[in-house]
Parts: sequence; C-alpha cells; structure tokens
Amino acid sequence: MPGSALSPLHPAHPHRGTHTPETEEYGVGSFVYRFHDRPFHSARLQATLPKLFGHRDQEASAAASGEDDTGAPSHGSILRSKGSVWLATMHDIIVSWASAGQQLSLQPQQPWMCAVGKEQLEAMSQEEKDEMEEQLQCSAGREYGDREIEIVIIGIALDRPKIESMLNAALLTDEEFAQGPKVWADWECPFISSWVGNEEGGGDDDEDDEDDEEAEVPGVGGEEDEDEELDASGLPIAAQAASGDA
Repeated sequence: MPGSALSPLHPAHPHRGTHTPETEEYGVGSFVYRFHDRPFHSARLQATLPKLFGHRDQEASAAASGEDDTGAPSHGSILRSKGSVWLATMHDIIVSWASAGQQLSLQPQQPWMCAVGKEQLEAMSQEEKDEMEEQLQCSAGREYGDREIEIVIIGIALDRPKIESMLNAALLTDEEFAQGPKVWADWECPFISSWVGNEEGGGDDDEDDEDDEEAEVPGVGGEEDEDEELDASGLPIAAQAASGDA
C-alpha cells in the first residue's frame, strides 16, 4: 500500500532509535560501597587514597602504582564520590566524604545518632527525637549503632571488586577491632591537622586559602582541571559537547 511504513517512499530514518546514552558511550557507571561492621583505620585509609584516585607517585613505577600503559588506574577512573565514613580515630563523629576528580574532602560533621549526648537530646523537639528513634531502629542489633561507611562512587570503567578490595584493606583488622574505641582514640589521625588548620585560619584574607584546604586531603590531589563541569551522572559536560559536535 502506498505510504505504508514499509513503502520505499517512506524509508526508515537511518538514525532513529540508535542513540547511545552518554553513560554507555563513555562507560560511566556507579555503585555504593557500604560497610557497617567496622571503621576505617585512618592511617591506612590515607595511604589508600592516592592509589584510589589515580594520583601518580613520581617515585613509583606505573606497575607499582597499579596503572596501565595509558596512565589510567587499572580499577577505572573515579569522577565523583560522595557519602559519609566511620573513622576509628573519630568514633563518635560522622565524617563526610566528597570528591571530584582527584580532589577529595573529608570533613567532621555531627555525632552519629547513637552518640548524641544528653544536652543535645534535651535541645531537640519531640518530632526530632521520634525521627531519630525511628532511624535508630534500622541499626538495632549492631554493636556500634548507626555508625557505618557509605560512599556512592561514580566513574568510568570502574572495576568494583578492585575498588572494594582497596577500601576493605583500609578497614580495621580483627585484632585492631577487638581493641575497642578507647584504644582507637589514642591512634594518630592524619586528617586532624588539616581540620585544625581550617578552624584556626580565620580572617577574610585567608578565606580562599581555607576553601582550598577543605577540598584536599593529605596525599591526594593532582594537576586536575578543577573547573571542569560534570552533569548529574558525573559525565564531563565538555566531553558530551565534543561528542555532539562530531
């Protein structure tokens, strides 16, 4: 029949229905790293971060740093990550985790709900207390309440087992975990110096410098273009634009 879908007068559009999502085209994926049985060992976590974010140690070979011939980490490239972590040396305080490119910020926040003090409870409204009690029910039965590690990781060609293995190696060992919070509190925390520096900086003249310090963790950071824009999925907008022009 003339004009039908199969008619040569109306051939199918050659590009219709063949669009490849940018997340697939660039190999962007994500997963959540979650652990609530034990905290990170702060010193081991700091030693892991440069390898995790692909920062090349100038004194290490590509093989030793876990990189392939292209210079990209063998576990993939992490574009962004965000969440909260439980550090053994900061047992009662939630530490936020946020990264973009090779820049990572770890910052102390409020107490874990199970560690909220009497004065803080008295200052809460009944609605806030009820909400907290409801959330604590989710962690009922855990030895250390609602303390946990939860990080959303977004990147290109991510090798989840390798990344999880790297992070797992920074957790407390069975022997360390058995020592308990009183012993953990005496361990050195390599992140505290940057937090104290930010608090003591003060002044308008130091404002920009403090912002820069907050965005970095000792041992992490590289010659990354900090102004590169990413979309909600973590995909570089500039890369998308280039793909659209091609």
